[in-house]
Amino acid sequence: MDSKCCSQSARWSKSAIYTLLLGGTFVTLGSTRILLMKYSANEDNKYDYLPATVNVCSELVKLVLCLIMALWVIRKENCTLRWSFPAFSWNVTTTAGPMKTVRLGLGHLLILVQCFISALANIYNEKILKEGGQFSENIFVQNTKLYLFGAMFNALMLSLRPENRRRIEYCGFFYGHNIFSVALIFVTAFLGLSVAFILKFRDNMFHVLTAQVTTVIITTVSVFVFDFKPSMEFFLEAPVVLLSIFIYHSMLPRVYWTCVCPGWCMLPERLHEAGSRWL
Repeated sequence: MDSKCCSQSARWSKSAIYTLLLGGTFVTLGSTRILLMKYSANEDNKYDYLPATVNVCSELVKLVLCLIMALWVIRKENCTLRWSFPAFSWNVTTTAGPMKTVRLGLGHLLILVQCFISALANIYNEKILKEGGQFSENIFVQNTKLYLFGAMFNALMLSLRPENRRRIEYCGFFYGHNIFSVALIFVTAFLGLSVAFILKFRDNMFHVLTAQVTTVIITTVSVFVFDFKPSMEFFLEAPVVLLSIFIYHSMLPRVYWTCVCPGWCMLPERLHEAGSRWL
């Protein structure tokens, strides 16, 4: 009995290390991404490049990395790749151009729609990554399917606007990019990969918690570095941060007591089995 408890405790400690690494990686990449978005802008706080090209390039970077790792895993395990049509999500970023005269009411409505779509996409992606036999499938194989469609639809969104097509045709795809925007491409790519790992091996609530921690950190940095002055709308978001922390930590007693009882320690066991399938 003592040896079994020690084994479960060791696995729980290993799972805690994985959790801290995932959370720390996401917070670091998320904060860096926001800072790079700030530094890649010009003096007028606008972008000389098309922000949508960052999304396309980051999806391609993720696709190439996951494809290389997936082929390596398939060759290593000598298994066949089972393709299925995955759910996909993409980021739509536009520049402040002729649309800046649109009334704020429409902008607020679009922000609410984006929040619901993003939340539902994360929940459904977690379902795809974990349900049934998908949990045992290698994450790089799953991400290869996901980012293939992500790259396609980000490119489609870029080509739908006539002004984007004309600018790319006459000025080139990478016109206006600088060292910060290039770094932004890779940071965005690795941030997306970290989200996939969180949804695969943790859950969406942990993703929400780390996102709110990122918001607190980047806000603190902005106040001291960029002389940011929070508005009333910003303070209204504070309850969301507190609520996400409360919901996440309210689950800890239940997880702890199930781990105390022999045979009920499912979360560390699950993370231990999943950790062996990362590569």
